[in-house]
Amino acid sequence: MIVEMKKVTLLISQSKAENALLTLRQEGVLHVSYVKPPAAESIDELKSKLLNYEKAINVLPEGVDNQKEYSKGVDYTDITRSILTMEERRKRFIQNEKDIKDKIAEQKIWGSFSPRDAKMLNESGVFFKLYSCTKKEFKKIPEDKIVRIINQKGSIIYFVLVAREADEALPFNEISIPEKSLDELQEELKANTLDIKLTEKEISELAGFRDILVKEKEKLEKSLEFSLVQNSMGIEEGFSYMQGYCPVTRIKSLKQAASGNKWGLLVQDLDENEEAPVLLSDSFLSRVIKPVFDFMGTVPGYREYDISQVFLIFFSVFFAMLIGDAGYGLLFVLATFILRRKFSKAPAEPFLLFYILSFSTVIWGALSGTWFGYEKIAGMPFFKLFIVDSVNSYIDSNMENIIKLNFIIGLIQLSIAHLMVGLRLRKTLKIIGQLGWILVLWGLYFLAGNVVLNKQFPEIAKWLLISGAVLVILFSEFNRKNVIKGIFSGLGNLLNNFVNSFAHIVSYLRLFAVGYASVTIASSFNDMALSLGWGNILSGLGFALILLFGHGLNIVLGGMAVIVHGIRLNMLEFSGHLNMQWSGTEYKPFKG
Repeated sequence: MIVEMKKVTLLISQSKAENALLTLRQEGVLHVSYVKPPAAESIDELKSKLLNYEKAINVLPEGVDNQKEYSKGVDYTDITRSILTMEERRKRFIQNEKDIKDKIAEQKIWGSFSPRDAKMLNESGVFFKLYSCTKKEFKKIPEDKIVRIINQKGSIIYFVLVAREADEALPFNEISIPEKSLDELQEELKANTLDIKLTEKEISELAGFRDILVKEKEKLEKSLEFSLVQNSMGIEEGFSYMQGYCPVTRIKSLKQAASGNKWGLLVQDLDENEEAPVLLSDSFLSRVIKPVFDFMGTVPGYREYDISQVFLIFFSVFFAMLIGDAGYGLLFVLATFILRRKFSKAPAEPFLLFYILSFSTVIWGALSGTWFGYEKIAGMPFFKLFIVDSVNSYIDSNMENIIKLNFIIGLIQLSIAHLMVGLRLRKTLKIIGQLGWILVLWGLYFLAGNVVLNKQFPEIAKWLLISGAVLVILFSEFNRKNVIKGIFSGLGNLLNNFVNSFAHIVSYLRLFAVGYASVTIASSFNDMALSLGWGNILSGLGFALILLFGHGLNIVLGGMAVIVHGIRLNMLEFSGHLNMQWSGTEYKPFKG
C-alpha cells in the first residue's frame, strides 16, 4: 500500500538554521519541498565539481585491483583534472587517428608517390594536376593533353595531367596534391597510435583512485543536497522556515526532534487533490518487485494504487508463459545461484525476483511438457508425471485450450482491477458501477471466445453484457445531486471503454503467440542439429554450435518478449482499468 503522508512546516531561528538542518538530516524523515528556488554561487560550484567527478569516474575502468587508500582531508580535485585532461588528449588522438586513416584511404588511390617531388616539378615549370572523372568523360579528353591513368574504381578513373602551363586545366573534378606521402602518413599513424597507448596507460595508472573518487562524489552529492535545501528555505523576520512531506508512521520521531531542538512544527493533512511523494509499504512482495519498477522508472501517483503484489503474481505467470520452457527455467535458476554467490554483498531482492521468475518458468514448462523444445524429454517417465494433457505443447488441439487460458488470465486480472477500484469506492454507490464492469468483462470473455475461437456465444453472456452495461450507466459516474448528469456520464464511460475492454482481453493472446513461437523455434533448431548428427568431430561441433546459437537466440527473444509484453500487460492493460497515470514522485527524505 501507499503510505499516508502529512504536510510539514518547520520554523527555525535563522541563526540556528544550519545546525537544525544537520539534525534534520540525521533524522532522515522529511522529503523537502523547496519554499523558493535554490540559487547560490556555491551551488553552481558544487554542481560543476560533481560533474567533473562523474566524468572522471566514467573514464576510469572498473574492477581494477590495488585501489588507493582513502585519506581524509585530501582534495582529490587535481586527480580529477588530470584524468579529464588525459581523456581529452586521448579523444584528440583518436580523432586524429580517424583523420589520418581517411587521408591514407584517399592517398592509396594514387599509390606511393612523393607530393614534395610533384610540387618541385610544378615550381620548375612542369605542372602535375590530379583528376577524377567517369570513363565516358575520360574519352573526351583531347589527344594533345598528356594524361596518365593512375587508378580505376568501377566507372571512375583517377588520372594525372602533365601540363605545360599553370593555368592549363580540364573540366573535371580536380583533386589537390596531398601534403604528405603515403609513407609519411603511415609513420604519422604509428606515432599517433603510440600516443593513444601511452595516454591510456597513464589513465590506467590512475584507475586505483576510482573507489576514492566514488566516495568523494557521494560526499559532494550530500553537500549539494544540503546546500540546495539550505538555500531553498524561506526567511521572515529572523526566522527560517521550510516545508516538506513526512510519512505518517514517522511523524512521532519528527515531533520529538522538533521538541528537543525547539523548532516550530506544523503538521497538516493534505488537501483533497494535493499530490505528495510516494512511499510504498515495506512488504516482502513490494521489495521483491521494486527492481522492475526501478528499471522502468515508474512511480504510482500518491492517490493511485500500489499494485506491487498483483504485479509480481501476474508478471511471474507472464514470464513463465512467454519463456515457456522448463529447461530455460533451470538455466535461469543456476545462473541466479552463481551470480548470487559472486555478488553476495549485493541487495537480495533482485535475486529473489529472478528465483521466483525462474521457478515459475520451470513449473509452467513442466506442466506443458517443454524441456529445451525437445518432445522426447517430455516423454520420459519422470517428466511425463508433471504434464497436464490439456496444455501439452506438443498436442496441436491444445492450442484452443491455451488461448482460453490466456483469456481467463486476462479476465481475472482485469476483474481484480475493478475490485480494487470498487473497494476504494465502497462508501458510495459507484461501487455498483465497478461490479457492472466486472459483469461486462465476463460477457466480453465469451465474446472473445466467439470471435477468436469461433465458440458459440451463450445466452448468459448476453445477459452479463446487458446487466453489466446498465449498472455501468447508472452507477459508474453516479451523482447524487444530478442523477441525469451521472447517467449520461456513465453512458460516455461505457462507450469509451467497452471496445477497449474487449481489446484488452484479446491482448492476452500474446502470451500464447510468443510462447508457441518459442517452442517452435527451439524445436526447429533441435531438428537442424539432429540432422547433422554427432558421428564425428566436425558434425559434433556443428551440432553443439547450432544448439548453442539457437537456444541462446530463443532465450534472448524471450527476454525481449517479457519486457515488451509481460510488462505491458501490467502497465497498460491492467493499470488502464485502474485509471493509473504513473505520475508519482518517489519519496526521498533529506538524510545523510
